Amino acid sequence: MANESDRLTDRFLRWRRDDPARNFNNGPLYQEPTENRNSRRFYDEREVQQEMEDLQRSRSRMLDDQAYDLFEDREEPEDQYYYQNNRRRSRSRSFSGERTYGGVGGYYFNEYGDYTRRCENNREEEEEDRRNEPTGFEDDDSYEEVEVFDNAGGLVGIERRPKNHQQKRKETAPRNWMPTHENIEELFENTRISGISEHPKEQQVQIKNSDLHDQLTSWETSGLNSQILRNLQKLNYSHVRAIQAAVIPQILRGYDVCGQAETSCGKTAAYGLPIIHKILEYPEDQRNLVAKSSSPYSIVLAPTRELAKQIYQNFLMFADGTDVQIQLVYGEMNRWECLQNIQRGCHILVGTCGRISEYLGKAEINCGNLRFFVLDEADRLMNDLRNATETHLRSILEDQSFIGTDETRQTLLFMATINSKIDGFAGNFMRKLEGFEDVVRIEVENTRTINSQVQLNFLQTNNIAEKNEELWKLLRTVDGATGTIPRTLIFVEQKKRTDYFAIELTKNGINARSINGDLPQNVRESVLNDFKNGNIQVLISTDICSRGIEIPELERVINYDVPKATVEEAMAIFVHRVGRTGRSKPGHAFTFVNLSNENPFYRDSQNDAYLLPSFIELLENMGRADQIPGWMRYSRSAEVGDEEDW
Repeated sequence: MANESDRLTDRFLRWRRDDPARNFNNGPLYQEPTENRNSRRFYDEREVQQEMEDLQRSRSRMLDDQAYDLFEDREEPEDQYYYQNNRRRSRSRSFSGERTYGGVGGYYFNEYGDYTRRCENNREEEEEDRRNEPTGFEDDDSYEEVEVFDNAGGLVGIERRPKNHQQKRKETAPRNWMPTHENIEELFENTRISGISEHPKEQQVQIKNSDLHDQLTSWETSGLNSQILRNLQKLNYSHVRAIQAAVIPQILRGYDVCGQAETSCGKTAAYGLPIIHKILEYPEDQRNLVAKSSSPYSIVLAPTRELAKQIYQNFLMFADGTDVQIQLVYGEMNRWECLQNIQRGCHILVGTCGRISEYLGKAEINCGNLRFFVLDEADRLMNDLRNATETHLRSILEDQSFIGTDETRQTLLFMATINSKIDGFAGNFMRKLEGFEDVVRIEVENTRTINSQVQLNFLQTNNIAEKNEELWKLLRTVDGATGTIPRTLIFVEQKKRTDYFAIELTKNGINARSINGDLPQNVRESVLNDFKNGNIQVLISTDICSRGIEIPELERVINYDVPKATVEEAMAIFVHRVGRTGRSKPGHAFTFVNLSNENPFYRDSQNDAYLLPSFIELLENMGRADQIPGWMRYSRSAEVGDEEDW
């Protein structure tokens, strides 16, 4: 009996040594118990037979597992095996996606009924594997974090992609690129306003949740610094706009303010002028000390780089002739040169969230001296905050130096359209006045309206051919006075469409260029400057140019595609788009509306009918109910099922 047991034992050990199914980790094939290292252990025949049957079942399950893989056309994960301590260990993975580890025994069923591979390690090795197992991609050099932006250039979130991802890598500006800046006199000359000093149809604003209801009546009686007033005269600011008259006293009093007004109504001056005035009230030696401390008095955030640069230029003109120093930072600018500019002197820092959050995260700047925190186009920044859990704005708000200024900081929000997210932000980061349940709000009486100088035109186009036909009709229109095509900004939803239209229009003799978020920043700014200066007749853009960009003498906006979003977001984008025209003189906005389900323009097969009620409401709020096209009323009635209007 003993000889038979020895024979079976030796056979079992040879079987285990030669069978790859039992040799996962290239470790010791068999190790005798510690208590019997020096003598041959005699296995009971029944025990050996049980081990042999377990081994056979394990091999059978492996074959079944491989067959299941082939049947389901599944590939083994690339990280099935990984190397650690110069030996290979198996990483088990079930088909349900759950990773599990086991001891000796090959394969077993998990709770979902799938086979799960078990590695042949003892309990201590299993625990070591669990501790050392990578979490996600951060320990894998083959992956990288990529910032994802939407058509308007706003951050959507952070996505982890393989480094060899097939998606074309975004082209960037040269490594040491810095934007070109006009000298201050050129800025005054190019920005000097005319024709908007008197706005007979300008909407009045309401002051809510404040104990101060005084409004400015003129610049001379505003109490602003005399040098600021001289700069306003150079800009031909002879008339105080409604939003400025209401907001400036609130900021001078030290209140947190949430301001909302129509496009092109002077919101930048409404918060920029009182901020500069209050900085000038600090003692000169304190201003000099703060300027070189890398801790500015004010941070102004914008959702796009183009808008940030425009705000920066406005601040330069407002502060001309004073010692208030303004710096600009955003992505693709030479970060080290920007940082050196801040260290040389900075009272007001204007930029986008990405670069400023980077400087804060690396402690290259801090918010210790922060007294004014401004979100321009706050509704758009709130969308970024909602769409991604890890955003640059959130990292700024969670910075410890920023949190430390809660009691000394004025927080100012400004926008042209109301966003439901604003309420939550205001409740967490803005101070309410004693006796009031909400923050100070300055709002227009009609929150859904546009500049009265913009003439809205809606055209029904049920397929791409009709869209193109209407577009060519508009572009063939020549200004009788100049004999040229009126300066036109065309909005499309897809980035590739911008390039396509620019090529086709150029082929037909029209001086056209495209701009979108995939272009390097130096190219974007060059194109936009050429358009502003009149060197380009037609600019085709995504929503990157929809917010805050001031283009002098822009005569037309064409919405080739209506915004594709929820009703609230789509109407906000629409209001900003058409607000690019009608700033210094009357302008026209043409919108192509698709009501066909048979010829969808996009893969989601959604037509534009869902926006018709909002378009009609907008026209009615502007007192232009007589300008609503008949097909729009008819289509709306069909949409809601009102048989009386058929």
